[in-house]
Amino acid sequence: ITDYNNFIPSVSILSNFKNMSSINLGYTQRIQRPGIWQLNPFEDTNGIFIQTGNADLKPVLNHNFDLSYNVSKKGSITAGLSYSFANNIIQRVSTLGGMKKDTTYTTFENIGKNKNWGVNLNTNYPFTKKFSVNINARISYLWINGFVNKEFIKNEGFQGNAYANSSYKFDKDWRAGVNA
Repeated sequence: ITDYNNFIPSVSILSNFKNMSSINLGYTQRIQRPGIWQLNPFEDTNGIFIQTGNADLKPVLNHNFDLSYNVSKKGSITAGLSYSFANNIIQRVSTLGGMKKDTTYTTFENIGKNKNWGVNLNTNYPFTKKFSVNINARISYLWINGFVNKEFIKNEGFQGNAYANSSYKFDKDWRAGVNA
């Protein structure tokens, strides 16, 4: 019998300043439960590749710490720093061999830990009453490690993403937007 009860805390401290700005410090715990495709023990095979789920996967608890500064005047800018970590993360694991020497066997396991330091920036600026631009970007550095077949494996590196949106509001409730 699997226990699906979890206490998930979230704490945030916010301070507003007179110049329409604020600073926020927060901690959030999040739970990541395995998806059905990660749990399903059915073996999908084409002869040399076998893929299966793992019904014994445990949920992952992610711990997130955030510090952000926001300025809101005509538009808004939010800049933030974040740090997160998790233990027993779920990863796809592929091994070669086993009973058949030329077969690749793939499944999911709770095998490791990760840490992530990040910087993010979000800005929304209305250039006119009809035209506005929103940009959201994040860059982070990730460390991940764990054991596969009793061998310690690690990897680290940068990851990032950016999103931009501009919109123009026409008369008569029509609006056009461009996203990238």
